[in-house]
Amino acid sequence: MAEQSTARTTRPTNWYTSTLASLPARAVALVLAGGKGSRLRATTDPELNRTPKVLLPIDTPAGRIPMLGHVLTQLTAAGFRRIAVLTSTDPASGADAVEAFARTHSTREVELTIHREDHPLGTAGAAYAALVHLPDTPTAVVLPADTLFPFALLPSVIAAHTARSVAVTWTVTTEPGRFAQNAGRLFLGPDGEFVVHALEGVDAHLPAGCRRGLRQATSTGAVALTPAPFRTLFEDYAQRLAHPAEADLYRQFMPWAISQGRSVGAYDIRTPAPDLGTPDRLAVFGRTAREESRTVPTTKQPALTEQQARHFRDLGYLRLPDPGLPRNLLDEVAELVRVRAARLPAGHTKVYRLYQHDRGLMHRLVAHPALAGPLTALLGPNVVYVLNRHNQGSLNSPEAQEVRLHRDILQPTRGLLTAVVYFEDATVETGCTWIVPGSHRAAYVGVPQPDGGGTWMDEHPELADLTDQAVPVPVPAGGVLLFDATVFHTVGLNIGGATRASAVLGYRSADELDAHPDPDRQVVVAGAQLYRGNDRPN
Repeated sequence: MAEQSTARTTRPTNWYTSTLASLPARAVALVLAGGKGSRLRATTDPELNRTPKVLLPIDTPAGRIPMLGHVLTQLTAAGFRRIAVLTSTDPASGADAVEAFARTHSTREVELTIHREDHPLGTAGAAYAALVHLPDTPTAVVLPADTLFPFALLPSVIAAHTARSVAVTWTVTTEPGRFAQNAGRLFLGPDGEFVVHALEGVDAHLPAGCRRGLRQATSTGAVALTPAPFRTLFEDYAQRLAHPAEADLYRQFMPWAISQGRSVGAYDIRTPAPDLGTPDRLAVFGRTAREESRTVPTTKQPALTEQQARHFRDLGYLRLPDPGLPRNLLDEVAELVRVRAARLPAGHTKVYRLYQHDRGLMHRLVAHPALAGPLTALLGPNVVYVLNRHNQGSLNSPEAQEVRLHRDILQPTRGLLTAVVYFEDATVETGCTWIVPGSHRAAYVGVPQPDGGGTWMDEHPELADLTDQAVPVPVPAGGVLLFDATVFHTVGLNIGGATRASAVLGYRSADELDAHPDPDRQVVVAGAQLYRGNDRPN
């Protein structure tokens, strides 16, 4: 294997502690970039046929960039300062172009190494061979370049792996979403800490009687490993082969280790991490902006004009009649809202925990470039979607909603931006939102009340002169209303003949002074979680 080079310790923790556990010093990310893309090439699309798989462009909140570029950017944002790109001798993989791209798109702060196998090794063999050239590596994580993994979780993956003292930890998800590859082929022990059965790549099923107490899961591609025990385990595996052969990390090596009674850790990310290795999955998850390419601003244009941004800051709201959300995506989310709403007790109008009902579908909406662009213009480059405020489907039925001006949060210093996505036209007749312009600048009066209130305008006599200042903000189907969550607002009375559905979403800037953000209550949709506190020891 040829090698070409350019140029913080964590305490044990678990998944619930933080997405920002510090990476161990000298931790390495091993990026698998040697795939041939055979399934993608089996099409008539000239771009898929002529472009190395990991250099195919995909749509991200930062714009359209090659898969490998997205991985390098996200690994750097997650804190990795050592990245190794693993390439193949197979001409179909386009190694020369892949390696040239990696060298020219790695930042100066990253020590990048290229490791090209001199003969086919398989993913496990390639990782083993690369680590021979990286002897000072305390911990490594292997990642496929064609998988949309939530990179901000990697420091916590490594922390959990280190705490277990195992050779390898397999990242999995118990909520794979739609179109997941090989869904449910892994089984975790009752505590979810270890993989106890792996059926990746084999035509077999676990008998129902053997599943009792086990958790079914799906591989998400990333594997954390400790080099010394990994090398020992791999050498044991290789010695048992009848003859030298490629060693696949997921379908051969780790299933073999489990079959031999060796512990393989599990880390459940509980969200989809789709791979982009087929034309269908590339279209669904990697080409999200293709349908609206004529309406979504390109990365060279501002997502909002200066006048729009000023309107939001001065008046507290902004109406986006056609931001470019694809119609089929809106239809799918609207159907999710209606299906879940049909299960509600009579008189209930809110479908809470909407994201958790279908993480794959909802993430496509909440992180869509048509939303992420305006959000980053207003909140900055690092934005999180909030899971414990809003995150709901809303139904406005004729005569059913209470018209009452309120704020969404008590404290203006802990900001929140509300985004309402409309599936049908919201008019004055069908009960559109009414807003008191500029009321986000009104004095803080959010004293909590015994019944849990404090955000209602009519609880505060000092605001009585604002009650008749509300104005309607009609928005057409497919449009979005953004407003500061401290603006006083209310839904209007629906005097039309049909129920109107919408999704109410909440966003805020990532908190750069929170060293331990709770991944159960927020999801990164743009940029990354970046801790910038000055409390590190000298």
